[in-house]
Amino acid sequence: MDWIRPIVVTMLGAPMSGKTTFLLGMYATMSLGERAYALLEKDQDKDFELGRAWDRLCAEGVLPPPTPEEPFEYRFTFLHGKDPLLRLDWTDFRGGAMTTPLGEANGFIESPDARRLVQRLAATDSVYLVLDGSRLGASPQALETRRMTALVRSALLEREPARPALSVVVLLTKADRLLAELPQHLTITQRLDRALETILGLLPVMRQPGMTAALCPVTVGGFGAPTRGRVDPATVRPFWLHKPVMFTMFHRLREERRLLDAELGSLGARHRHLTAELDRVNGERLGRLLRRAELRGLESERAQVEEAWWVADGRRRMTDHWGATLREEIKELPVFRDGARVESDDL
Repeated sequence: MDWIRPIVVTMLGAPMSGKTTFLLGMYATMSLGERAYALLEKDQDKDFELGRAWDRLCAEGVLPPPTPEEPFEYRFTFLHGKDPLLRLDWTDFRGGAMTTPLGEANGFIESPDARRLVQRLAATDSVYLVLDGSRLGASPQALETRRMTALVRSALLEREPARPALSVVVLLTKADRLLAELPQHLTITQRLDRALETILGLLPVMRQPGMTAALCPVTVGGFGAPTRGRVDPATVRPFWLHKPVMFTMFHRLREERRLLDAELGSLGARHRHLTAELDRVNGERLGRLLRRAELRGLESERAQVEEAWWVADGRRRMTDHWGATLREEIKELPVFRDGARVESDDL
């Protein structure tokens, strides 16, 4: 589906929230393949570095270092089998970028990545808000989530009207610790519902009109507190690391379907207008004889509209197919659209 431009993804999270470790585990999982889906980093050097960092975590328990002031940028291709479906332009900012002042007013020192973060959010298609599941409800995290909320609302205000609607993934890292504290006889979805009230209190922007948000718990492993940047490698147990990406893809296809519906409606209206004009000219006395050039122009334009309609209809059928397939991958996630909870059958 190369007609769809790359999906711009931006990750926000506090220092030590686990966002870089999630990215490492997500790529390791998806580059190997999840069912028939896979991710591929276009830059082979970056693919190698991501793979080497994952191998060190699995073999030696070495956690990845924090993101530096220069953000990490990736160009992923989302594949089904050998066929490329969608592309992602993914940026991971350092944890402190979202809470760093932008300029030197009031004695603050300007932070280039903080300013770059604000600028990028206006062009972002999917924002990942990373919460540390082991600290859910902690007071410092409440301060961080207020900043996340402000940044998302600012991005919505700056967003160009013609762009696809924004999606938000509330990424609950270290979710094993949170889920373990909830009744074990409940399903994961039921336990998420128990935690949802707290999360909505921290991030009411999940119910912001004009966007779609999903809550996704993920775990790279049952690490506990690291010691000098190391954990027990035997505790590496990835869980649901692929689902956030699946949601981002599903939402983009849903938006593409909406845009294609509008395009098909416009093409259909133009086709009806041209057909009416052709009927009118052909129905006039001597119309076929004296207005041949006009008739040829109308017929040529109608043929072009018909061709464009079939192209758009083929794209719509393709987005329907892959959207329905991806929907099955995210049915367990709590999703809000335009402020209201969406049942899995209505995704």
